[in-house]
Amino acid sequence: MTSTPLRIALWGTGHMGVELVRAASARRDTVLAGAIVTDPAKEGRDLSELAGLEHELGVTATRDADSVLSRDDIDVVFFTGGGLTEEIAQSMTRIARAGKDAVTFSAIAHPATALGPGAARKLDELAKASGVHVLGTGMAPGFMLDVLPVVLASCCVTWTSVSARVVLPMDDWGAMTLDAYGIGKPPGQHTPPGSRLSFLECVGTIVDALGVDAAETRQLWEPLVSERRREGGAAIVEPGRVCGVHRRYGVTTTDGREINVELIGIYMLDEELDGVSLESTVRIDGPPTSHVSATLTGGWTPDPYPATAAVGLNCLPGLRSLPPGLYNAAQIPFAVPRSDWPSAEV
Repeated sequence: MTSTPLRIALWGTGHMGVELVRAASARRDTVLAGAIVTDPAKEGRDLSELAGLEHELGVTATRDADSVLSRDDIDVVFFTGGGLTEEIAQSMTRIARAGKDAVTFSAIAHPATALGPGAARKLDELAKASGVHVLGTGMAPGFMLDVLPVVLASCCVTWTSVSARVVLPMDDWGAMTLDAYGIGKPPGQHTPPGSRLSFLECVGTIVDALGVDAAETRQLWEPLVSERRREGGAAIVEPGRVCGVHRRYGVTTTDGREINVELIGIYMLDEELDGVSLESTVRIDGPPTSHVSATLTGGWTPDPYPATAAVGLNCLPGLRSLPPGLYNAAQIPFAVPRSDWPSAEV
């Protein structure tokens, strides 16, 4: 690494892209250098305007992706747009072919699970041949439901089960994401599991990091139906319509151990009325000398997007310290020599 700040571009300026702009502009180790958009109304506008910043960044948004990807002065491209996993993988492939490191919050948290072993291997080979790094990360997946359980498991001599549970609000989620989860729709009208980010990717990351083999995987997607009217964000939910989701994913290992990940997301969550509290809990069970449990109450609220942006930016030194290739978040070192890395102003 050098003392020169990394020059980054982002592809997508929705909610996640805007938070990344705000986070990157507040640091000294990164410089915003390019922006790719798909909305004609955003083309030609400065990133500062799109992100609601007072100071001008001097970065003009463009729909011409090639004009950004072909630039020699860009080190990393963050893909913050939406789409199906295969579509996002195509964009990541395009970034890698252009010789840029590629990071996304939208998919590919565990490449073999998201893409299949064959496609993941091809993307890894492309990254190596292009001399770049490719990573899918974020808060969940990318930290709370996979990396954190792996870190806590390092406190245990042995274990019999690992479980992680997150209860979070969906209030600040964008309209496209809420629509994919079926928020405001009759039960059953959501994007089918597997066509978008799956928390089986969290399970896969834990399985790999703990060095076990999966014998059986399972997943359950249960819509939560509202008993009251909810509004205030990007959707309106009438009584009898979907207001959230309860997702459970698990695996039984070949030696009979259990790994389970649970996500409860609720739109316009009211802890008293909905009967659940915001939390992030990791529990690892085993013999009396091998047990650990940690609960973070409140979580990153009301908006987890700034923390997600921080995860992506803070992973860059560790990611770029590794050989070129395709990685998941549990493979990124937390601490690398940074004597010549500019200090961040966060």
